[in-house]
Amino acid sequence: ESCPIFEKIINFIKINKLDNNNDVYIIQLGSSSGRDLEFFYNYYPKLNYISTDINDEILNFQKEKYNYQNFKFYKCYAEDIDKCINYFQLEDKTIIMFSVGSLQYVTPFFIKDFFSKIKKVKNLNLFINDPVDLPFIDSEKDLSKYRGKTSFSHRYGKYAKEFEIIEEKIIRPYAKNDLIHKHTGHYYLHLKT
Repeated sequence: ESCPIFEKIINFIKINKLDNNNDVYIIQLGSSSGRDLEFFYNYYPKLNYISTDINDEILNFQKEKYNYQNFKFYKCYAEDIDKCINYFQLEDKTIIMFSVGSLQYVTPFFIKDFFSKIKKVKNLNLFINDPVDLPFIDSEKDLSKYRGKTSFSHRYGKYAKEFEIIEEKIIRPYAKNDLIHKHTGHYYLHLKT
């Protein structure tokens, strides 16, 4: 329940009958180990997959581990995702893009840039499931807030106000008396261009 993104993407693919469509590309922003993409590959081996990350070491590890013909790899920051889309010539393809915990590491300036760039991509569905600071979300102030050494809480829906928002919700998975996690929530968003 705290991380509905996997079930939501599977349902989206089923409902839209995309499971055997070789013009569908699933792109993960900040793919780390690559296990999330492999999860979807195990369900839908005929779709195309693009792993993005900022680290060569991670991408090289994935290239060895996931030696599937329909897996591609691209080094880029989230705000440069347009370069990935252009590189693989995806302008007329169906794109399912997702982030599980990665967009929190993008600064507010670049998260705005990211949304500005994906706005130009047609036939894209973006799914986000990232952690957020609940007191920040509840305050309804600002678009983003620094949340630690390297991460931010973002109001993704506010950045995406020019998109069609399919679903947006704040998930509160921890008890209010949990001393360590009580202020941590998950921001789930599904939008389309």
